[in-house]
Amino acid sequence: MLAAILIATAGVAIAAAVIDSDDEDQSAEPSEDGSTPPVEEDGLTVVTEDGEPEQIDPETLDELNGAKVFEGTSEDETVYIDTDTISEFRIWLGQGGADTVVTGLGQSIDTTDDDTGDAGETADTVRLIYTPGQPEEVFEHGTVRGSFKMDEEDELELEFPEGTGGTILPVYYVTSYYPADACCSGGEDHGLALIYVPEGVEYSEEDLVENYETRWEDRGMVPIAELNLGQNGWVDYTHDGGEAYEYDDVTNPPVLSSNLEFASQITINTT
Repeated sequence: MLAAILIATAGVAIAAAVIDSDDEDQSAEPSEDGSTPPVEEDGLTVVTEDGEPEQIDPETLDELNGAKVFEGTSEDETVYIDTDTISEFRIWLGQGGADTVVTGLGQSIDTTDDDTGDAGETADTVRLIYTPGQPEEVFEHGTVRGSFKMDEEDELELEFPEGTGGTILPVYYVTSYYPADACCSGGEDHGLALIYVPEGVEYSEEDLVENYETRWEDRGMVPIAELNLGQNGWVDYTHDGGEAYEYDDVTNPPVLSSNLEFASQITINTT
């Protein structure tokens, strides 16, 4: 049974429905017969709705900050990334369609739809597959821990090998910042980190909050996903004859599910 999670923060609440393993499989299937198409080492494969799997040569993709960029289309697409790769990809699927990404750790994925957003049958799914031993390679060679920006109707599935122990710790971050071009202003970045806590690793909320600069890896934990939830704040230009205004684009997290239990969420204000 996939665990359910209820995340509640200031102005943010979301619940993932429990999915029973006795029900029809709810996970994204790569093809009609349920088989996974071949994915070359350090590569990716794309299956467009009713189409044949296409292996993408990473060397043909544009590069941004050391990562290969793949942009989707308005069609329903399933993108398979080599789950053991230490190569970095940026996957942008913001042109509509019910898209699915199957990936391991260390990738940057954006499934937000700019125009109408996702809802109902067009919601997107990301299956994040944890492979034992992969974090050490990814974190040693890569700069991305797993960066996600998703609509709240989308779903992020965290999949661990059968028999894996431990829990997933949701950590809600609030970080203050000040726009450089406005002397009288203030704002907050909001984000949600999902931390894998292996069986036997102990922690206290007080210690995590007070010593938030300590690396998760140094605690024996694995940061598997970081969700960008947006910003809010205010800017005042009245001293220069301008206007004052507020802004708020903070969104709810996507629906979260996993075959591990979720621990109680903690909130860390890093200012």
